[in-house]
Amino acid sequence: MIQGTKKVVLNKELIFSMISPYDIYKHFFGNFKLNVVTSNHLRGEKDPSFIIGTKYGEITHKDFGDEFWKGNCINLVQQIHRCDYMTALRIIDREFGLGIETTEIKDYRKIISEYKQPIIEEKKYSTV
Repeated sequence: MIQGTKKVVLNKELIFSMISPYDIYKHFFGNFKLNVVTSNHLRGEKDPSFIIGTKYGEITHKDFGDEFWKGNCINLVQQIHRCDYMTALRIIDREFGLGIETTEIKDYRKIISEYKQPIIEEKKYSTV
């Protein structure tokens, strides 16, 4: 009889099964409205040139004033912490207390219950 626990591999799919990309943006970027241009307070900007929006059904961000700031929610964590992909996943796991690789488990449902998630619809473009 083999004893022990099954090793769980930390990956994007496992994290997204517990929390959404919107949750990650809300936690790490703060207050924002989807598809509305705002300023990137992460780089001390005052003028609006940053957007977190839905394109083809996925939430991504782009800073029109600095090409460094673009990508998905995991890229945002990488950009904020200046780290690699796996470290960003570990930071998300730790911050939300998901308990995937970290031993500290928080009630992440309480963290994400403070706001209502928007409905993200994939835009269907017609081909001409």
